Amino acid sequence: MLLGIFALASVLSVSSCKKMPNDGYPIYISIDSTRFEATSAQGGNTSDIVDIWMEANSDDLGASQIPITVPVLQENVVKFLFQAGIRENGASNNRKIYPFYTLDTLTVDTPRLSTIHYTPRFKYVDGLNFNVEAFETAGLLYSGLAKINDANVRYGIGCGKIYVAPTETEKIASMDNAITLAGGQQVYLEVDYKSTNSMEIGLLVNGDELPIIALFQQTEWNKLYLNLSDPVSAYSGSNFKIYFKVVKANGSTDATVYLDNIKLIYK
Repeated sequence: MLLGIFALASVLSVSSCKKMPNDGYPIYISIDSTRFEATSAQGGNTSDIVDIWMEANSDDLGASQIPITVPVLQENVVKFLFQAGIRENGASNNRKIYPFYTLDTLTVDTPRLSTIHYTPRFKYVDGLNFNVEAFETAGLLYSGLAKINDANVRYGIGCGKIYVAPTETEKIASMDNAITLAGGQQVYLEVDYKSTNSMEIGLLVNGDELPIIALFQQTEWNKLYLNLSDPVSAYSGSNFKIYFKVVKANGSTDATVYLDNIKLIYK
């Protein structure tokens, strides 16, 4: 019996002497915002990064909603890895790392209890294919859209407008030229939008409508990251066009939708 007690005491003594990183005193990483940069060929610099997924050396810190201050129990030189988190398909409960943004890193050597203020920077990964309508040049890639340059513009000098007049019930805008996509690709649609009416976004697959998502009225500019990988795989090898359909709500005189930085991106 005494031998058993002695053995237990020895185990507890060894466990209690095990050194914690920084003796249990953390450093802190604080992130208030992010920066995103795109080339002119990749459309506007708009983004909606809501979360940061982090690692510190070998520790997975998971995802945190911006702004954040996270304690990190690491010693000496610490290498941070940051990945951009989005609301995929516009859903607040569908938060994921966006695969088309690069990761960012930061290496620090800082005393315990210090706070590191950092702004992660992201851009598009290499090897992506872009079909972009940014409304910055003459001509449009979409039929059914009017180009405007008034106070409603989201980014740059122009944006698109779909207007359903009092004498109309609905209107559709769609890509002029179809794109053939194979299954197994990652495919996303990015678009900035605001509207006085709900809107449907979908794919024209060999000319047939395939609705993907319905968006409610949005009076302020919002950014959507729409994952089209599954529907494209289901119709692999087909000719695809993006479409936007606006059906005027009952009792409404007219309906207006503004669109900017329409980006069909695939890899």
